[in-house]
Amino acid sequence: MEIISRKNVYSGFLKFDVLKVKFENGNTIERDVIIKKDGVAIVAVTKNNEIYLTKQPRVAINEEESIEIPAGLIEEGETIEETTKRELLEETGCISNKLIDLGFFYGDVGSGTNKTHLMLALDVEKVQELKLDEDEFLESYKLPKDKVYEMLDNGVIKDSHSIIGLLKAKKYIEN
Repeated sequence: MEIISRKNVYSGFLKFDVLKVKFENGNTIERDVIIKKDGVAIVAVTKNNEIYLTKQPRVAINEEESIEIPAGLIEEGETIEETTKRELLEETGCISNKLIDLGFFYGDVGSGTNKTHLMLALDVEKVQELKLDEDEFLESYKLPKDKVYEMLDNGVIKDSHSIIGLLKAKKYIEN
């Protein structure tokens, strides 16, 4: 596969490019590509096996309350670990010295470049109140692990990074 041309048609929080691609068999197609910064999603677990969740409005899906694990975009020059620590502190007021990399996934391999890195933060401790970005409106709270996995099983938690992160973290969290 060879990218013959790339044309940017929109640049904002997201970028949209149109690619012209040639395949080995000689066929040429055009594809729309959504470009977004990579991010992290954090399963934050206390020493008492409580998991921090956030509740926030999500305009794109017309939901007043989306229940999610803490997450955020990786800023230029930041490592995954730095972003994890920053977002954990911003969205929960917590810190952790026990981070485990759970891998990553692509949100939509058919049309997007965005990768979400999944991190497990163990023994998190609350050290401050939330420090939200200007455009963030969220609540942060912790629930017992069993309650969170019940919410996952009952479809209360609907976003992909939370579902995948919680499922991947399950084997690391004490019973």
